[in-house]
Amino acid sequence: MIKLIDLKDKLQAETALKLQKAAYQVEAELTNFKQIPPLQETLEQLQQSKETYYGYFQRAELCGFITCKRTRGVLDIHKLVTHPRHFKKGIAQALLVYVEKEMDGLEIISVATGTMNEPAIRFYKKNGFKEVRKQVITEQFSMTHFNKKVL
Repeated sequence: MIKLIDLKDKLQAETALKLQKAAYQVEAELTNFKQIPPLQETLEQLQQSKETYYGYFQRAELCGFITCKRTRGVLDIHKLVTHPRHFKKGIAQALLVYVEKEMDGLEIISVATGTMNEPAIRFYKKNGFKEVRKQVITEQFSMTHFNKKVL
């Protein structure tokens, strides 16, 4: 089941943060970049987020979530994470499909991921996203930005 995560609820926020850190630790290993901002995020910072959080739950367990911000016809996905125990179960796919269907009038969906995060790159390309640019963050790390036209 997919539903909103209430970040004002401390337990829900703590659960989301724990999942986020587990998922981004995998990306840090894949990209050999340990300073990924979501790994440094505190509970207070997460709770102050202006993003909308949708969680994927199996029974009462949060298995993954997607966060996004909408500005008119553009949906910007900030995080799409699955707990490593639940990789390859279609959770990221379900969350992406959910936000696409949930948001009427979308024209573009944008997302970025570490350039060396090959599983994420394959996932976004498989789902119709096109690479629009690369952004160098440090000498060792860059981000690849993608857009998907919806209409």
